[in-house]
Amino acid sequence: MKLKKIGNNETELTTKEGNELFFSYETLVAVRTQSTVYVTNEKYSNTTTQHINKWVGNLNFENVSQNQLEEVFG
Repeated sequence: MKLKKIGNNETELTTKEGNELFFSYETLVAVRTQSTVYVTNEKYSNTTTQHINKWVGNLNFENVSQNQLEEVFG
């Protein structure tokens, strides 16, 4: 695994499988796999929303529940 701080309160963890897990503060909020980007549909602060938008960029993504995100990737 590789842990990378990418901004204030923004961290990316790359797993050995190549999945990239994105954390805003200490909360998993998005995941990028080889084929899909998943983003939580949970509403957090404006700052976390900005973090997610910056990390996802122009990529297409699928909204999933926070529980799904944590169960599959947490």
